[in-house]
Amino acid sequence: MINNYAVILTCFNRKDTTLRCLRQLYQQKKSSRMDVFLCDDASTDGTSEAVRKEFPQVHVVRGNGNLFWNRGMLTAWKEACATKKYDAYIWLNDDVVLYDGAIEEMIECSSLCEDKSIICGAFCTEDGTFSYGGKSKDNTALIPNGKLQPVYWLNGNCVLVPNAVVEKNGLLDGMFQHHMGDFDYGLRAIEAGIGVYTSRKYVGECVSNPMALSRGRKSGKTLHQRFKILYSPLGDNPIINFKYTRKHFGLIKAISIFISLHINNLLSDRLYELKSTLGKNKKSK
Repeated sequence: MINNYAVILTCFNRKDTTLRCLRQLYQQKKSSRMDVFLCDDASTDGTSEAVRKEFPQVHVVRGNGNLFWNRGMLTAWKEACATKKYDAYIWLNDDVVLYDGAIEEMIECSSLCEDKSIICGAFCTEDGTFSYGGKSKDNTALIPNGKLQPVYWLNGNCVLVPNAVVEKNGLLDGMFQHHMGDFDYGLRAIEAGIGVYTSRKYVGECVSNPMALSRGRKSGKTLHQRFKILYSPLGDNPIINFKYTRKHFGLIKAISIFISLHINNLLSDRLYELKSTLGKNKKSK
């Protein structure tokens, strides 16, 4: 049973968004059971000061400005673990709009799994279209249907991790700076025999981030700029990608992706668009 839990967030220079998220969080039905840990990754817009003023109960941890999502979340998570032992930990992105009863849904789903599995919250856009949450192995979005559904690809917008899972699966891997840490955590859990499930209903709204679709290649840039972006925290760093892919999918797959990431960046925009079009046509047949 989850009697107390810690909510983990990280933020950078979007004060109003962060404050909106915290307001919604503290309006949740089970908010009296929670402690909130926020990593402010050296924001310059007064986020920490505003949070301390409106929510003095929030544990604010200051980052160095180079943590990004994964390492920021890991920093806040470590702070929570050092504070006390919680029954569960909930990752939460500050750009989501939580529905009333969202946290209650997550906790109830966890209870159905005897608090031994990971629960991934499902999110939609304003028109009700799936945007973030769990996906199956073939990358099909798991649309909430009132039942728990097994997840293969874990998205980290809102995830409940019971302490029993932490004791077996650990925390996020600090090798990842921005993305892939949530995918890695879910795959590690599955490989360790831990269940991963999506929520039975949408727990909130979140707009899809188009930047995530172009991490491996940016058009309209010089060759130098493309490779600089590729190896940046917001790109698809081939070295980190290689380690991640080798860990979960084998050496051959890792080498293949490593090479393709570099080839894609070497191609001109026109050739890359032609390659992408041919790839899409091949898949549709």
